[in-house]
Amino acid sequence: MLITTQKDDKIFWDIGKMVGILLWNDMHENKYDMFNDYQILDNIYQKEEFPESI
Repeated sequence: MLITTQKDDKIFWDIGKMVGILLWNDMHENKYDMFNDYQILDNIYQKEEFPESI
């Protein structure tokens, strides 16, 4: 299991960011598709910023 073998607590922040992005997307009627718009979602993850207008 990933969590029990992970020695770095940073994994929990990464999981939190992913869940936050997915919840944000859900609240905006799934504007971005996880499979087709993965580059946009990855950009949100990397920059830690949500687009201002969708």
